[in-house]
Amino acid sequence: MIGNKKGLSMLEILICMVIFTMVATGVMAVNALPRQAALNLEDRMKASLALERKLNELRGQDVSSLVNGTQTQTSPSLTNGVLTYVISTPDGARPDWKEVYLSISWTDRRGATKTQDVASSLYNG
Repeated sequence: MIGNKKGLSMLEILICMVIFTMVATGVMAVNALPRQAALNLEDRMKASLALERKLNELRGQDVSSLVNGTQTQTSPSLTNGVLTYVISTPDGARPDWKEVYLSISWTDRRGATKTQDVASSLYNG
């Protein structure tokens, strides 16, 4: 008789395994999101620090001695990190006034290129 069977059939066990696998996969994917977000935040923090360091280095120099143009250097704290900065004198400005545009780009852990920029004015005060 069908009503007196004890235990589970093979089909019921298979369905339970499929449901468990789907739930476990979803839980693992959700657990990976905060870790990826933390790693992305760590890269952005390293990029911000590299930009701040370079800007402070430029601020420490005599502004009139800064040469207009573009400079590029690597940033070893980031994967494929490249820091580029452009120094220019605004039209009609004094020689001790410079505009600086800094940009840093790197490759994140998924292979996407990320960029962060900052602009500032420097002058001898």
